[in-house]
Amino acid sequence: MKEKRVIISLAEKESVPVEFEKEKGKGKKAPDPPKKLDQTWLSVFEYFQKESGLSPNRIFAAGKSMGGRIASQLIAREQLSVNGLVLLGYPLHPPGRKDKIRDDHLYNIKIPMLFFAGTRDALCDLELLKRVLKRLKAPWKLEVIDGGDHSFKLLRSYNITEQSIYERMLAKTVHWVSENFARPPLYPRKRQ
Repeated sequence: MKEKRVIISLAEKESVPVEFEKEKGKGKKAPDPPKKLDQTWLSVFEYFQKESGLSPNRIFAAGKSMGGRIASQLIAREQLSVNGLVLLGYPLHPPGRKDKIRDDHLYNIKIPMLFFAGTRDALCDLELLKRVLKRLKAPWKLEVIDGGDHSFKLLRSYNITEQSIYERMLAKTVHWVSENFARPPLYPRKRQ
């Protein structure tokens, strides 16, 4: 799978990516309950902090679609203590339901955020997202993938490979991190 190359590339950039497997099965239509999704994020984070043997100066959370939404909700509730958040295809609203915007918790986030959004994303209308971003208190940056859908896939007419898109997203993320977090934090991270 091409997404695996992004994970390998992140590992080469001194990152420790964690991939959550989606449970797929016959008749499985709904995602796991929110409590289970929260607990999964928190368990991985706790393991990373206490059992991994790593002690980084900074920790960033990143998530695709619902994974990003869950991470952002935990950060907003101050249950996940990280330095920055990368949201890949944030699901701002259900498909075709621009009246049901999922943004309330985003206004409580205090750390820098990097958003990636495709211009054809059925779950994230760009104009609505831009309005939400303007109201955020925390620093943010938006990277738009022209022609990208919710998974950042482009129409063939763009003549750009998925791998090129992933490499661009990785480069933009690495640049954002180095641009915004070049100096050591003023205060060491508190271990939980």
